[in-house]
Amino acid sequence: LAPPADSDLDVATVMGGDISFTATTTDPNSGDTATSSPVEADVDIDAVADPVGVTVDAVSTSGDEAFAPGETGTVTVNATFGDNLDGSELHTVTVTVPDGFAVTDTDGGNQVGDVVTWTTTDPNFQAVLQVLADDPLPGEQGATWQAEATALEQNENSDPAEGDVECDTGDNLQDHQASDSVTLDPAGAPTVSVSLAGEALCISEDGEGDFTVTVT
Repeated sequence: LAPPADSDLDVATVMGGDISFTATTTDPNSGDTATSSPVEADVDIDAVADPVGVTVDAVSTSGDEAFAPGETGTVTVNATFGDNLDGSELHTVTVTVPDGFAVTDTDGGNQVGDVVTWTTTDPNFQAVLQVLADDPLPGEQGATWQAEATALEQNENSDPAEGDVECDTGDNLQDHQASDSVTLDPAGAPTVSVSLAGEALCISEDGEGDFTVTVT
């Protein structure tokens, strides 16, 4: 038997009853026949969560992975799910925000504390967070963005009277994790100053004079 793809409906649910087997034998000499009593086979289909994948990529507005204080950027998360047709799986994607960053736009996600969560039916999910490096640090340090995608088969029923039966709930969950490391760089914007050494110059008409300019 081969059940339909991405379906955990039991045979009795699909066919209206279990599979019934009978055997009949015929005597070649007398032509007499005998038929056995029917035997029913209870065939249950066990739900198995399909594999998932996820990636995460943080980029500053300056185009690299080093964020200065107050600099904005984006964090792009992509996730793929193998089974989105029958609604039996619950698909979620989460991103954990590291210290030193604030999310200014969750792109439809729900943020609780430092975790942004999406529930999706899209087999090829993408979200782009708008982020801000908001923590002025005394020195350069690393920060890691973490993402996770999960697929959960929601049927945990073990009672045939209640409908489709799960033979094993240990394979009802698939998850995948990814991370992207960036740098929080406390270096401020560059400064420049100009100074002149000595007193003001008085240069004769058609003459020359020297002065010193210092740039720091």
